[in-house]
This record gives sequence, structure tokens and C-alpha cells, in this order.
Amino acid sequence: MGLRARYFLPYRAAIEAEYRFFTDTWDIQGNTASLTYIHPWGPFTFTVKGRYHDQTGAHFYRDLFAGPQSTNFRGRDKELSELTSYTLKLKASYQLFDENRGWSIFTKGTINASIDMLTIDYHEFSDLRAQAPIGSEPLYALDANVIQIFVSLWY
Repeated sequence: MGLRARYFLPYRAAIEAEYRFFTDTWDIQGNTASLTYIHPWGPFTFTVKGRYHDQTGAHFYRDLFAGPQSTNFRGRDKELSELTSYTLKLKASYQLFDENRGWSIFTKGTINASIDMLTIDYHEFSDLRAQAPIGSEPLYALDANVIQIFVSLWY
């Protein structure tokens, strides 16, 4: 289930808000909210997006297994654990050409660059690299910067 709203500002920019709720048969429930600002300027379009995601863990997920469990299905995949993530995206697009001045069979073309600054905090997943006694490891966290550069061509 999700909701999305976009408000167009008088100076050709837009603000977009989005909320999504997710649930499944593994008892994972997720909430995602994001806020985006889109600003065209000549042949450029700039985008800034903030995103928040929070989810519960699967009913069969365990960080540590002490012995035989009462279930046949067990898993320690960190993506099935309880987690919270934050993302800040900065994106710029440059329009190479459009319908009025196409190129060969292509009607539109853009070159795009973006960076996603991502932080994920796992609430139940232990960082086994810490070399600490079993059960006393710190929780795992991930910080990453994802850079994308690509060309899009419409025909």
C-alpha cells in the first residue's frame, strides 16, 4: 500500500512526498517515507531526495542459533533482520536533445549522474568481524556512497 503526492511549484519545480507500507507472510512489516525536490534549470534537472525505511525482522530470523530450534526454517540473512535505513540522493541530469532536435532514430537523450549516501543500522544482526566473544559482538551497520553515471536514449 502506498501514497504519493506531487505539488508543482509556480517556478517549474516540484515537491514529491511518498509513503509505503509493506507486510508479508514472514511477519516482516516495512514503512518507507521519502521527500523529493525536483528543480529544472535550462537543460539541467536537479533532484534532492531524502528517504527513511524501517522494517521488522522475519519470524524465522535469528542472529545466533544456540541449538535445535522448534522450526524447520531458520535464517541469519541481515536483510531479514530488523533494520532502519536513511538515504540522501543528489542527482543531476542534462538533456542532450529532445523531440524538437532529435538525433538519428532517437527523439530524446540525457546524461545523468547521481550519488546516494546510504546508512543502514541493523538492530539484531551482530558484526562477527569484531572478534568479540559470541553474543557480545557489536551490531552491524553499513555506510555506503553509491555513484551512478549513465546515458538514456529514447526512440
